[in-house]
Amino acid sequence: MRSDFGLMQKTKFSLTIKVIVLITVLILAASSIEIYFVYNSSYNTVRREIQNTLEIVASNAALTLDGDKLALLKTKADEGNAVYLELQKKLQAVKEASMGKLRYVYTFAKSGDSYIYILDAEPIGDKENHSPIGSVFSMTDYPEAINGFLKPTAEKIITYDKEFKIWSQSGYAPIKDSGGNVIGVLGVDMDISVIKVMEAQMNNAGFEALAASLLFALLIGFLFSQYIIQPIHILTRSARSVAAGNLDVAVSKSIKRNDELGQLATAFDLMTKDLKASKEKIETYNRNLIESNEELTKEIELHKQAQEKIEYLAYFDHLTGLPNRLMLIDRLNLAIDLAKRIIKPLCILFIDLDGFKMVNDTMGHDQGDELLKVIAGRLVSIVRRSDTVARFSGDEFIIMVQNLSKVDQIYKVADKVYSAFKKPFKLNRQEVYMSASIGISIFPTDGETGDELIKNADLAMYTAKDNGKNQYAYCTEIMKERIDENMKLTNGLYRSLERNELEIYYQPQVCLSKKRVVGLEALLRWNHPEFGMILPGRFIHLAEQTGLINPIGEWVLRTVCKQNKTWQEAGLPHIRIAINLSIVQFQNPEIVNQIKSILKETDLSSQHLELEITESIAMRDTDFVIRVLNEFREIGLYISIDDFGTEFSSLKYLKLLPINRIKIPMPFIQGINTHDKDEAITKAIIVLAKNMGMDVIAEGVETQQQESFLKQHMCDEMQGFLYYKPMPANEIEAILCNGLIMF
Repeated sequence: MRSDFGLMQKTKFSLTIKVIVLITVLILAASSIEIYFVYNSSYNTVRREIQNTLEIVASNAALTLDGDKLALLKTKADEGNAVYLELQKKLQAVKEASMGKLRYVYTFAKSGDSYIYILDAEPIGDKENHSPIGSVFSMTDYPEAINGFLKPTAEKIITYDKEFKIWSQSGYAPIKDSGGNVIGVLGVDMDISVIKVMEAQMNNAGFEALAASLLFALLIGFLFSQYIIQPIHILTRSARSVAAGNLDVAVSKSIKRNDELGQLATAFDLMTKDLKASKEKIETYNRNLIESNEELTKEIELHKQAQEKIEYLAYFDHLTGLPNRLMLIDRLNLAIDLAKRIIKPLCILFIDLDGFKMVNDTMGHDQGDELLKVIAGRLVSIVRRSDTVARFSGDEFIIMVQNLSKVDQIYKVADKVYSAFKKPFKLNRQEVYMSASIGISIFPTDGETGDELIKNADLAMYTAKDNGKNQYAYCTEIMKERIDENMKLTNGLYRSLERNELEIYYQPQVCLSKKRVVGLEALLRWNHPEFGMILPGRFIHLAEQTGLINPIGEWVLRTVCKQNKTWQEAGLPHIRIAINLSIVQFQNPEIVNQIKSILKETDLSSQHLELEITESIAMRDTDFVIRVLNEFREIGLYISIDDFGTEFSSLKYLKLLPINRIKIPMPFIQGINTHDKDEAITKAIIVLAKNMGMDVIAEGVETQQQESFLKQHMCDEMQGFLYYKPMPANEIEAILCNGLIMF
């Protein structure tokens, strides 16, 4: 550990020496360069002064001499010569203009083809015997000055007195006469010996210092390159390689040193290793990210498919693939807007399958669903592509037919749809026949909105069912009025009990052989504030549709039982009273407990209560019906079947039902003496009841002929207007007070 520390200290010291040497070399080189630039600057300054002086001489040498004056100069007359003095003044002015920098001024005049020396402004040197300065210049130099204003000559060495030498630089300017002709040359000379000496010193000193510095720098540079530059180059090259993506670089193998660069190389390798690990992590992360993106893409696709499925299910029926109620209403509203613009009728056909529940009960719901698909396919095949076939609910379909040229086409469409149900539907190699009741409404006669058209078509469909099913019916004004009335009645039913608008009427049942009243049938009446006294046939079905039949039926049971008990407590004869039980009440799972509770509450014996159920109830779910009827019998109730033979009668089921009495419906009684078949059915019902040990009673007897026929065929108990009409409780009391004797 200690040796490593010493090695590190030594390494740091050696590197410090190298840095100091390098800095020294750089300082020496900088000093040499500085000396050179100082001398060069001084030299250039002097040279610029020479040039400026020559320019000053040239600007002040404007001397014009004519031929006579020049001739006088040639003779070099005495000092008082006017021309000589003029020239002398001019030369002195030139010298003064040079601000003392000009040492020699001389003039040459032209004499023929040659120039001759005229005078010497100042002697050269301190010696007495000297040659004129102008004598050292070649005459071939002068013509060059004639063509220029100022032309410096090259630098020359002037030797005089054999030993004394100077460096001189001369310049010339032309002398012109008044006509502009050159008649002479004005020459100047400057001593530049000092400049030349400075130049020589600068060159020698700068070269020696620079040479030494460069030699030393080469040596240090070599060492610097080997120990610093080359490792740095390796590191730089490796860094570029790493930046290019190559993370397998290892510089510590190439830089095996224990100094800072070696540590840097080691740190570089560690950094590269970390980068490689980071790269692998990033690649792993990217792979995971790609996988996550793929999974996310799948999730988005699944979400998109689910969204499309949701949108599909929102507007299309999942079973048949037809547009559903929501899509139908949307298309219907658009079609109505179009019909208003193009003034063309459109119609709605509301289709309800007849007896579809029996298909579900006998073949199963799966087969029922398949039948709905087949029916949907047939309906689509018989209409135009511009029309819409929708599944409205359950076994109900709606067809919207638009863009009809005239109303008469609606009849053809209705016949076509009706005829589609005449052919059997193939279901699992079986042929299934199915009829339909169809209601038709037309825009704008039967409504100007989609809801009105559907409502009125539904109304017409129920009319078709009431008329015997398997047919179509058009919406009429009477139907619309009935709908409005039903709306008012339905709204009124909700308040009928609390307003005490309901009332019980009683119709006596008689026995001709005894000439006595043997029972009463309780009949519900509604004393409506607007429509007056309303019979149950007008509002019971509305009560069943709204669910109000349960509270109304409970009120009837309690009221009848309470009234009967009141009569008994008043000392009037005990009598059995029959109450009609609605199918909705019968299906109420609490109906048995409800009757028990009312009997207990009113303290009425069960033998004085009779329940009448319709044939449609008796022929439904037989097991359920038998179970409930047996519970009624266990209580001690008397049970009758009303409207026997008007629905789907089954003798097989009849023998299983715990029935006490069969009631012959009014339609068969009304046919006595007018229709042989009605008489035959009436006789058959009487014989059937007698043979099965059941009582029988005929209702709706209104004529003596009907009475005679019934007495003849052993039907003693009767009920009808021939004997008594339904009466309120206070009127019935008179009959009861008479001891039940027929009037």
